[in-house]
Amino acid sequence: MQSVLFKAHLDKTCAPANCILFLGFLLSLFLGFLLSLFLGFLLKSCRFFVAFFYAVFLL
Repeated sequence: MQSVLFKAHLDKTCAPANCILFLGFLLSLFLGFLLSLFLGFLLKSCRFFVAFFYAVFLL
């Protein structure tokens, strides 16, 4: 019963399409942040990246 009430509350507060767009936006921001961190680290140590690349492909 509580989940039904919660779902009704969600439907009233935000339309599903808006929620999906917002979550997608947050996810893209987070992934962009991780990618920029990774690229910054990669520029500092290229050898580590090569080792990491081989490790990922060997697994």
